[in-house]
Amino acid sequence: MSQEASEMAGFAGPSPGSFCWTEIASTEAAKCKAFYTNVFGWKFQDSDATDGAFAYHEY
Repeated sequence: MSQEASEMAGFAGPSPGSFCWTEIASTEAAKCKAFYTNVFGWKFQDSDATDGAFAYHEY
């Protein structure tokens, strides 16, 4: 089902085993971090990848 949706959007998605980059924009960073930690066990750290205009967290 998800393959059909991505193909309909004109993007087949990355092939299995290839590098993939994803960013999540949210006004509820603490809730997002808690969700991904709980579901996937991700550990986050603050990043200085931006000029301070917004918070950026890496896992």
